Amino acid sequence: MAYYTSRNSFLNELPEISNMIEEYKPVVVFIDNFRLAFLESDGNSNKEVAQAMNQVLSLRDLHNCSIVLIDHTRKNTRGLTTESDLQSGAGSKSDLADGDYFLRRSSKSESFRILKRSKSRNCADQVGAKLLNFNPDSLWFEVEEEFVEEASHLGEGITVNTDEKREIAKHLYANGQTMEQISSVFGVAKSTVSRWLKIN
Repeated sequence: MAYYTSRNSFLNELPEISNMIEEYKPVVVFIDNFRLAFLESDGNSNKEVAQAMNQVLSLRDLHNCSIVLIDHTRKNTRGLTTESDLQSGAGSKSDLADGDYFLRRSSKSESFRILKRSKSRNCADQVGAKLLNFNPDSLWFEVEEEFVEEASHLGEGITVNTDEKREIAKHLYANGQTMEQISSVFGVAKSTVSRWLKIN
């Protein structure tokens, strides 16, 4: 594993970064974070963000490696479930990426994180989210549960639209959850869950 830290822009450091990738031949490169790497770009301009993303994509194609570009969500989005429009800045960032993944804190435990894929060019849409647990010995996250209902881990006041609730409810029911359990997760009546599932 190799590290490279700089306060200069990604474009200025690109030759050195490219040389390091050529030398170490990594499978994946992490850029942390978009705002610092592209300080000279207007993060709210689709045109400038698209130009920045093209630099990243060109590096990926040149070295045939994956690149994880870390970014932050917009302010005051704690009460919203995960969607691509939670990202800060211009939408072209998401448009040009192969996938959008969100890692968020769980309200149920300090060591828990919710991992949600909101977009991927390479696999089917994800319903629900994965629950990860931080292992202090390995300093890595381990999968605690393959499927959890995201809203139940983000605390009070979470906004989930009805279509998303319906899809999550169907998934839970297909995986053995009863209507009583599903109604408890969402805090709605059993009759509401029945309508979502279209079960009489």
